[in-house]
Amino acid sequence: MIKKDKIFIGFFETAGYASNLQLGFNKLGVKNVFITFSKHSFEYDIDKKQSIYIKYLQFIADKHSKKKCFYIFTILHFFNKIILFLWALFNYNTFIFFNQGSFLNNLDLPILKFFKKKIIYVFFGSAMRPPYVNGGYFYGQKNNYDQVEILSRNIYKSVDKFSQYANYIIMPISISHFMSTKLIDLVQIGFPMEPITQVKKNKKKNFNHIVILHSPSLKKQKGTDIINKIISELKAEGYKIDYRQISNLPNVEVLKELDQCDFVIDQVFSDYPMAGFATEAAYYSKPAIVGGYYEKMNSDIKMKELPPVYYVDPSLLKIAIIKMIEDEHFRKNLGKRAKKFVRNYYKPENVAKRYLKLANDQPESNWIFNPKDISYIYGWGTPKKRLKEFLKGYIKEKGDAALYLDHSPKIKQRFLDFINE
Repeated sequence: MIKKDKIFIGFFETAGYASNLQLGFNKLGVKNVFITFSKHSFEYDIDKKQSIYIKYLQFIADKHSKKKCFYIFTILHFFNKIILFLWALFNYNTFIFFNQGSFLNNLDLPILKFFKKKIIYVFFGSAMRPPYVNGGYFYGQKNNYDQVEILSRNIYKSVDKFSQYANYIIMPISISHFMSTKLIDLVQIGFPMEPITQVKKNKKKNFNHIVILHSPSLKKQKGTDIINKIISELKAEGYKIDYRQISNLPNVEVLKELDQCDFVIDQVFSDYPMAGFATEAAYYSKPAIVGGYYEKMNSDIKMKELPPVYYVDPSLLKIAIIKMIEDEHFRKNLGKRAKKFVRNYYKPENVAKRYLKLANDQPESNWIFNPKDISYIYGWGTPKKRLKEFLKGYIKEKGDAALYLDHSPKIKQRFLDFINE
């Protein structure tokens, strides 16, 4: 069965997910290809190993996106995608697309379906999370209700297109509000992790200090100011802390910092247990503190053991950091559990096997969830107080129809109850 599977993966990279999934298929001996039109901003190893053809595709796509010699590169980019689509159509039978990115903006989906190709869509975070609960839109321009409403409408309308043609849609439970059909839980499918670059082990420099690492891509949304304030308070209280904050470094440099730290603080307002940075940390036995409001995560995600992180309410972040500093046994044991989980359950070939089960219509029952049953409404990247403030203004100006939740009356009512608490 495995030998018959031919997997096409496109077209985006998120924290090394796609390249590690490809690695998993390679280890299983499954024919596959991963095509991306852009290099990853944090320089994952996949960028160093691309073929000349893929580098050509990326060059044309880059010129197209920057609108340099716009008509020439737009025509070339479109022509490249047509050729690539026809080639893939006759060479692969399963297509894995990330974040709504098919060959031709979903216009190709009916053709893939006509030829009985298996279509799997995978969504991370902002690609499907309702913008009105996405902290990414709460900072900068004040109360940008028009933009949020337009984005919400566009994402909601896009749902019908890929839902109609996709055999399976994979996403975190916590971002699935706009969905109506049953979905596959991304946490249980897994986040494949096996860094290709192996970091040389170095001795820890500060033996008398606890080294804490924070690597925010978006400082406001990750709660960096809150973390910095707590660390300053703890230093003033006498805790010996070597706090390191890094941003926008190549992935290999991040891995070197992970090797030196005792634990990481991932983010303060997360709707996901173990995202990319926490997963990388776990690979090197480094436990992670993750803040968030998802109280019912244990009951919503049907796993024997959730990814091992120290998931706490944001109000308890300081207590959690103190616990991690003072309780060496707790800290090291959590790191060992996290490493075991990532190197087993999130092992690239094991994640790839789960994708093959979907490709062969053999999903496990506990992977499947109904988005109409979700309880979580607090989004990502913002405190509850700011979220409530934003939602009140948003609904007052745009009306509750702008939530685009008429398909899920219970979830819609939860939002209305929340702003009226």
